[in-house]
Amino acid sequence: MDKQKIEELIKVDLFKELDLENLPAEVKMGLLEEAGQVLTGSIWLRILGCLTEEKQKELDKLMNKAKIPEEIEEFLKKEIPNFEEIIKEEIARYKELVSAK
Repeated sequence: MDKQKIEELIKVDLFKELDLENLPAEVKMGLLEEAGQVLTGSIWLRILGCLTEEKQKELDKLMNKAKIPEEIEEFLKKEIPNFEEIIKEEIARYKELVSAK
């Protein structure tokens, strides 16, 4: 997927795209939570695939010890130069998949 397509998909409001904007707020929140879980899983799979086994162990230790999101993010940005791009790509991929249904 090219960068322009990713940027376009990032801006898509899925509730409008899928004609779900009139759903009750609690239903929307439930859908957002589910989307968040799916995205978190796919992002972590991509991230772990970018790290060596040694760096995965280092990340695991950091996550168990620090539990400070900023430290974990700093580690990931240092070890994976395109970390933020991976996140955008996964969000765009999810939106493309959901809006295609």
